Amino acid sequence: MYADSMELLEMVMSLNDEFGIEIGAVDVAGMRTVADVREVVTRCLAKAWEMG
Repeated sequence: MYADSMELLEMVMSLNDEFGIEIGAVDVAGMRTVADVREVVTRCLAKAWEMG
């Protein structure tokens, strides 16, 4: 199943809200698989944790 740009935007906005993170455009452009999404979310959470 593929997501169109609107679905991807909605997913990223939901992830940002749910986890209190900010997924950037560069990261979004690299999202192709569920594993990619998990990696981006994990990286953003770690970054947010470091910033306190």
